[in-house]
Amino acid sequence: MPVFAYRAVDLAGSHATGTLDAPDHETVACELDARGLILLDARAQVAEASRPSSMLRRRVRHADIVEATRAMASLLRAGLPLSRALETASDVASGAVSAALKDTRARVARGADVHEAMATHPRVFSPLYTGLVHAADRSGDLTGAFERLADTLEREGQLRSKLVSALIYPSLLAVVGAFAVAILLLFVIPRFAGLLTGAGASLPFSTALMLGFAGALRIYWPAFLAAGGAVTAGAIWLFQSDMGRALLCGLRLRLPLAGTFERNRLAAQFARMAGSLVAGGAPLLNALDHTLASQSNPVASDSLVCANTSCGGSA
Repeated sequence: MPVFAYRAVDLAGSHATGTLDAPDHETVACELDARGLILLDARAQVAEASRPSSMLRRRVRHADIVEATRAMASLLRAGLPLSRALETASDVASGAVSAALKDTRARVARGADVHEAMATHPRVFSPLYTGLVHAADRSGDLTGAFERLADTLEREGQLRSKLVSALIYPSLLAVVGAFAVAILLLFVIPRFAGLLTGAGASLPFSTALMLGFAGALRIYWPAFLAAGGAVTAGAIWLFQSDMGRALLCGLRLRLPLAGTFERNRLAAQFARMAGSLVAGGAPLLNALDHTLASQSNPVASDSLVCANTSCGGSA
């Protein structure tokens, strides 16, 4: 939603300035009229979250999100108001997380809900994060929500570290192996091609095919490189669309080993959030609705829609 900077006067003639979230100028005028102000001028400005600042372009560190979430839980537990807690947590955090918290605090001060303000920073606050905050805000248990989020993020960080450590060695082998194969195809095999063909003996089909591919790769390597780049760009464009994301998520669920891990991860994520919402006092159907809204996997969302419909029908 655009942010308008306005100038207005009251009935006594005193000038007033400020900012207001509104879809158009007419809404700004109506809002100010309800406050007893007469609009003089309103100009749309670029919101802080959408400015291409170097701060928000930095990589978001998972540890910074965990630290800020833990700080929010402690500050709210100590009795600080939400706006003050956001301001203090932004001082504790660093980088993009600090900038996102400062902008969230500014939006909350202007009257926005905290989950809506956080949702404007999807690189920092995931749909699961904002969905849990939304449900907790409605039930009045923000402190418990941030505590549960901190615990969840810490467990995810530990799991991510274990996965990265386990994948370092296979990834290194794959890179070194691909480099070695490229050296063989581009330099080693072509040197033996003349020797093998000059011997006069008939070559096996697999050997002749390998020699032909190596020769074509050596001569037409720019075309192979351009084709690889085009395929990569097309795949990135496809998987950024809704249809492509659905295909990718479905493919990940059908893989032999990774599919089992992905299904277990989605089931754990669903149980963790739904359990947290129910434990916080949310009704089951509302917990399912919020869990559905927080899912980024379309296959999991479809499954939750079916489950929610079944629960509604049985109720």
